[in-house]
Amino acid sequence: MIYISNKGNLFGPNPQKENLPEYVDEAINASFQVKVDLWVSDDRIFLGDGYPKYKIDLAWLTNRYLKLWIQCKNASAVSFMQEHDHFHYFWNYNDSITLTSLKYVWASPYHPAIKKSIVVSPNIIERDFSEYMGICSDFIADFKK
Repeated sequence: MIYISNKGNLFGPNPQKENLPEYVDEAINASFQVKVDLWVSDDRIFLGDGYPKYKIDLAWLTNRYLKLWIQCKNASAVSFMQEHDHFHYFWNYNDSITLTSLKYVWASPYHPAIKKSIVVSPNIIERDFSEYMGICSDFIADFKK
């Protein structure tokens, strides 16, 4: 099972810290992979949920690329990722399933499991997720117990 923290969250949403580079590192250091939200604007790279908030650089992404699931939040981010093909990235906007660059299915919790699928933001920990390859959640530490 792959355990993915949503935006660095381990024990529930924390809007003040989500996507903050240090917060993401805390989740990585706790042995989780992390889904981050990436924006590119005027050749600058940012993390942030609803807007570009935390400026980062290519080295920051590169040093963590094996632990990151990068959700592109604007078209410039998609173009940037296409130029740096070693990253694991995807675009998702209210889709029930999305295919990532490494061919994982990024799926809503209401969609049946598909081979190599990651169920996103399940909020019922007691549910059986054994058919999935992984889980992405704000409460990921609870799933890993």
